[in-house]
Amino acid sequence: MKFYSVRDLRTNTKEIQEALAKDDEAVITKNGKPFAIMVPVNEGDYNTTMDSIIRARALTAMRRNQVAAEKAGVSDMSLDEINRIISETRAEMRES
Repeated sequence: MKFYSVRDLRTNTKEIQEALAKDDEAVITKNGKPFAIMVPVNEGDYNTTMDSIIRARALTAMRRNQVAAEKAGVSDMSLDEINRIISETRAEMRES
């Protein structure tokens, strides 16, 4: 997996496209920190790829919530507490 800056994406688009064809994924960085992941898709597997990405993001959010609950020492959470953590996690994801 290769890493490219946002600037590289603007100036070396063709190189990144070729790398995606070979390496299957690339990480785009912004100010030296991971910002996005690029994966190649084609018409035949676009929906499957998107479903996999959505599922992976949901699992990541769920795990983040589990860790937050463990740190808080909470084993039985109310629906309001669960919804608060979900909202906070979504806000963090939008910010990053």
